[in-house]
Amino acid sequence: MAVPNLLFVDANIWLDFYRVRNDTGLRLLKHTEDLADRLIVTYQLENEYKRNRQAAIFEGMQELKAPQQIPRPGIFSDAAAAKMMAKNVKAAETRVKKLRDRMVKALRDPATHDPVYQSCQRLFQKEDSLTLTRVNPLRHIIRRKAFRRFLHGCPPRKRSDISIGDAFNWEWMVHCATERKTGLVIVTRDSDYGITLEKESYVNDALRQEFSERVSRKRPLRLCSRLSDALKLFDVQVTAQEEATESQLVSSWLELPQTKNMFVPYPNRNASFVSKVMVPGHPTNLVASYTPSRYPYTVAEYPMTQAAYNALIGGPPPSYILVDEPGIPPISNAPQPAKPDVAESDTKGTAKKK
Repeated sequence: MAVPNLLFVDANIWLDFYRVRNDTGLRLLKHTEDLADRLIVTYQLENEYKRNRQAAIFEGMQELKAPQQIPRPGIFSDAAAAKMMAKNVKAAETRVKKLRDRMVKALRDPATHDPVYQSCQRLFQKEDSLTLTRVNPLRHIIRRKAFRRFLHGCPPRKRSDISIGDAFNWEWMVHCATERKTGLVIVTRDSDYGITLEKESYVNDALRQEFSERVSRKRPLRLCSRLSDALKLFDVQVTAQEEATESQLVSSWLELPQTKNMFVPYPNRNASFVSKVMVPGHPTNLVASYTPSRYPYTVAEYPMTQAAYNALIGGPPPSYILVDEPGIPPISNAPQPAKPDVAESDTKGTAKKK
């Protein structure tokens, strides 16, 4: 008899439902909701999803653009084909405007106009032993364990991470698997949990050993970078279209450039610029903005991390790579001219007067 499994879906996968460009994403979400009795959730996971939901919607709004008017030769401007073409472009503009209005409504009132948010709310607020809420007294124990493993440098965590969110979720996963006497399936593309080569994901060796020692050597621990692959482990019928759509989404993410020329901004630059901090093996871009002032480095939340701030003011650590934003002048690597010392200037001025 197969050992039953529990399912944990990381925040970056929940945000994928906003990045899928057709209705297959909602069908995958429905499959996930059908497994609510096996789904592990925490208030930390809910918080991370809600912190980044608006950014994911805004990303979709940026890509949703009406087609431009197609130029046509003047001598055929009265042709039926030309008139029909202009009419279709106008109709497309109207539909795009309606879609953007719906996205604005989803931002304004997600509980009414955002179907993904509604499903997530039902899952995050479910009342069972797999849901860790802010009022559950076990949260104190889980938090202490997460903080301890963070201090020891144990995964899941990034090299320059200063938050214990992933460690917090992991400790709750281990607790649930121990109490339910089950295996565990984790769906994420975070490199904290392991690596993915082609279509196969491999759990971090330290996490695998820890799970065997704390839960059971007989219970499986699986890592998936695609939700569709994880659903198959629960005997969910996933269509070829749903699988192909998610594979296309994951492939487009994996094809992002993982290395770029590193640079460190100079605080004396007069013009503002925006840069992205790309995290190799992580789908989320940390957006950092620079404005000239006495303390010129400001980091915008996407998500907000001290590591992104440190990457700007102290040079990028090995796990972060600064990438120029298209259309923005790149920062110069030439050293800025040093300003004359105040005391030296006063001395020269006194000498001239004499």
